[in-house]
Amino acid sequence: MEVLSECFTNINRRKKIDNSEPSETFQRCLSVVDLTYIGLGSMIGTGLFVVGGEVAKSIAGPAVVISFLFGACAALLSAFCYAEFSSQVARTGSAYIYTYVSIGEIWAFAIGWNMVLEYISMISSVARAISATVDSVMDFKIKNATIEYILNGNRWESPIFEEYPDLLAGTFVVIVVLLVSLGTKLSSAVTMICINVLFIILFMIAVISFVYGDIANLTSEGGYFPYGIGGVLEGAAVCFVTYSGFEVICISSEECTTPKKSIPIALGAALGIVSLTYIIVSGSLTYLVPYGDIVPEAAFSTAFMEHGLAWMAYIVTVAIILAGFSTLITALYFLARLIYALSIDGLFFKTFSAVNATTQVPVKATITFGAICTLLSIFLKYDVLVTFLSIGTLCAYTIMSGAVIVLRYRPKSESISHYGHIDASSDGMTLYTHTNNSVHLDTDEEESIDGVRVPDKTGTLRTQFAGLSVFSGYKPGVVVPFALLGFVFFSVIGMLILNNVSDLLSSVGLTLVVIILFILSLGSFAIIPLHKHSVDTGHIQVGLVAVRYLFLSLRGIGYRVTFCVCQTGLCRLCISE
Repeated sequence: MEVLSECFTNINRRKKIDNSEPSETFQRCLSVVDLTYIGLGSMIGTGLFVVGGEVAKSIAGPAVVISFLFGACAALLSAFCYAEFSSQVARTGSAYIYTYVSIGEIWAFAIGWNMVLEYISMISSVARAISATVDSVMDFKIKNATIEYILNGNRWESPIFEEYPDLLAGTFVVIVVLLVSLGTKLSSAVTMICINVLFIILFMIAVISFVYGDIANLTSEGGYFPYGIGGVLEGAAVCFVTYSGFEVICISSEECTTPKKSIPIALGAALGIVSLTYIIVSGSLTYLVPYGDIVPEAAFSTAFMEHGLAWMAYIVTVAIILAGFSTLITALYFLARLIYALSIDGLFFKTFSAVNATTQVPVKATITFGAICTLLSIFLKYDVLVTFLSIGTLCAYTIMSGAVIVLRYRPKSESISHYGHIDASSDGMTLYTHTNNSVHLDTDEEESIDGVRVPDKTGTLRTQFAGLSVFSGYKPGVVVPFALLGFVFFSVIGMLILNNVSDLLSSVGLTLVVIILFILSLGSFAIIPLHKHSVDTGHIQVGLVAVRYLFLSLRGIGYRVTFCVCQTGLCRLCISE
């Protein structure tokens, strides 16, 4: 039993961060503007040109604008969680490091490698999308030449491998690897140029769409809500994935000048700009042509051709290439630093934690994983690559939302917001001293505020609920994580039954089971606010976290939608029957 207990303790141990000594491993050269452009480059992928068309065509109709607005609200609540962590943990690692310091090592390990898989798939699939876009403009001459001269006219037949080696896709990844390896400032500058040109093109697309469009297109073929409110909400679940990528901003904590201030500002600015862009672009599409005439795979190109503007199709192609290239840069930038964070914590080979003295970039991680992405983009099929993309995003956002709740009800002596200078006392107890002079913690029981020592009751029952003996007697902060786990577990089981039983009302037993599950779910959730949460005026704290967590759980399971988050503009979203 002692061995099992020690094993359990080790896999759940939390990383301690000394915020009083800022890391100097990377060059601090990124401003708020740089961070905002990095976020824009990651979020505005080439999916901008397909997701809006797909949702308008098959799910929400002209009300796709409202779907994007709801998706933006959900993404904003996710960003709040990242903003709160970033104001307390100024370290490279994003969701991985936030999970490590708040929940434990085993969870951080799972999230970290989920995100590695996600970004490897993203880089490879986006490279394939750019290659296909360029090749289509050239009437597929590159593809045909590769099959004729390299494969002697034969094609590979495999469920996993592409029918020919896509050397152009691999070339794009190699270019990005070299660019990212030369330094953060250079890659940030290139991203900025790509995004600026892209926004000029998007502005042109919006203006021309409103000039040649007709307001009658918004109400034809069933009105503005042809699929009803349900279609708008279902569309919001799909649109939400287009906002993924803002976590790239948080990976830059050790490379920006004022991380605790700059990252939350950049998160808000990037999400605001992206939300407005998606709303305007999707709105201009449904204004240009009736939603029923949209061709999702090439929404804007075909729409402009209907109005005799074939030259605009080439402009749209340039925009797709720019969007894809900026996504490649930011994705590889994120992946290399995530590998660095895993390595420096001992969860991967230490050699990948080496940072080049000249460029101050984890070059080994960048080149090694860039090579892996190159090989995958050359040989694997596109649909195989996009299969893994949604896993990491859903896991990271869900655990981040839950982690904020757990931290909010954790005693202040264990809170990461109070990890300042760390010393070891004579009896082996670790002392955490906040750098703010108004708060000093030296035990697990008390805090000092303006010289008056008062008990720390964070994580304990509120005074008015002290009579609930079933929840008393536990260590402060222990009940809330179990209540949260119960809420998620009962909600997931209930949703799975609802989604897989076609005629629920015909079975009285199943109906009662679902009702009981949702009562247990709401009961578990209601336990959380019975406890006292912490209030830390020294860092950002945001509300609605629990509501965000509820929304995310229902979004991921409740809607009958299967989607990919390739952000490439070439795959068709799979809408289940």
